[in-house]
Amino acid sequence: MLKNLTGRDGLAYGVALVWAAHPAQSESVAWIVEQKMLLCGLFGFWSLAVWFDRSRSISKRICLALALMAISGLFKSHGLVIAPLIALHELTITCQRKSRSTLILSLLRITPFIVVAAAFSVLALWANRVMEQNAPNWRALDMVLNLPSALMIYLQVALFPWTASFFHDMNRVISFGDFNFFGKLAALAIMAVVCAWATRADARRLFFFGAIGWIAAIGPMLNVSLWTFPAYDRYEYMGLAFLLLALALSAEGALARLPSAKRRALSPIWLWGALFIFVGALGTWRGRLFADELALVKDAAIRSPTSCYGHA
Repeated sequence: MLKNLTGRDGLAYGVALVWAAHPAQSESVAWIVEQKMLLCGLFGFWSLAVWFDRSRSISKRICLALALMAISGLFKSHGLVIAPLIALHELTITCQRKSRSTLILSLLRITPFIVVAAAFSVLALWANRVMEQNAPNWRALDMVLNLPSALMIYLQVALFPWTASFFHDMNRVISFGDFNFFGKLAALAIMAVVCAWATRADARRLFFFGAIGWIAAIGPMLNVSLWTFPAYDRYEYMGLAFLLLALALSAEGALARLPSAKRRALSPIWLWGALFIFVGALGTWRGRLFADELALVKDAAIRSPTSCYGHA
């Protein structure tokens, strides 16, 4: 999928290796009940790989990618994020010429994906309403207010996984005046601007695609409601690939600004290898926690003492 998206083998393999070894994947891999997330991710990434493959005819790309997206959505609603990702790719990367006919053609191509995703969403909302008659009403405003806090939690899980508990709770944000909204939103904006500046000009479209794709992939899993919102590693299973792509492009641009002697010393092969070994060691440690439920709860009690006991 990353190879077809970027056209660069080395970058695609590096990001894929780090994604596979990342400690955040421990929950989805270690728990048998999360096999649905693995299958959802398999068919979801396969759908994107087909869509990004420009060697196929557009009719074959649409039919095959649409079928794979539908299969992904049958395993878990997370697969529905494929539709906005395809729309984002078509309108920002593929459709670089701003002519009216090109825009209309792009909209026609993505319409089947939006229709199927909308149909699945309506069915899911209806099913939740039938099964959870007494559940609090979900509001779009809740998702907007709580999104910055959730993204900061998942950024911590992605960048500093050794500091994160399995139970990452956040208190519900109820107004735009809450620091958890405007403070964290400002911090995310500053980080995005710095990373975009570091990225090479010819790769900024891909950088923004990766960053927005990460947010989009997390979005469907934010079941924000009237109670405290729990965030779990499995919610970042697909989105982590896009975040790592955006960070890799930003780091690559920053290295390109160094003098040639320092660039040679910091060879990308050595950097990817060291990063893979580091996250692999962390992944092995975190995977062992999931092998024993008591060890997992004890670790959570140390790292999140005020929030883990309710879940435990």
